Amino acid sequence: MKLDIKFDDKLVRDKLGLIHKALLSPKEPLENTSKELMEYFGETVFNRQGGAKKWKPLAPSTLIARGKRTGYYKNNPQQRGKTLVWTGRLRNSFNKKLARRSLVISNNSPYFKNHQLGLNKIPKRQILSADKYVKLVTLKNFEKFFNKITS
Repeated sequence: MKLDIKFDDKLVRDKLGLIHKALLSPKEPLENTSKELMEYFGETVFNRQGGAKKWKPLAPSTLIARGKRTGYYKNNPQQRGKTLVWTGRLRNSFNKKLARRSLVISNNSPYFKNHQLGLNKIPKRQILSADKYVKLVTLKNFEKFFNKITS
């Protein structure tokens, strides 16, 4: 008696080829991640007044200037009672750059770096960070993509 099992690996090779091709340029999970993170950094972080770490309150001198509506604060605020949202320029200056296998989110506001890093006597109020939420969003989108290409 003889049991003969034949295995045609063409289907397996074809599937692995498709997976390989998809992983060379994972546009879908990068695009989905970019949409969620642009909203997170441009809206959620500002609404919560910080990401993983809450921002320091405004200095008394800043509150006085806001109250007197002098200098930078002469124009009407976009939103009252919030740190870093007087004109909305900082909040609206986020950009994304998608490449074949990468996503870069940046902010082109001239004073972003001062707030992000705490430079020029400005307290550090970190906006961009790879916090827990950022990691979860990225993982979720890539996991969904991987499940899609392997099913």
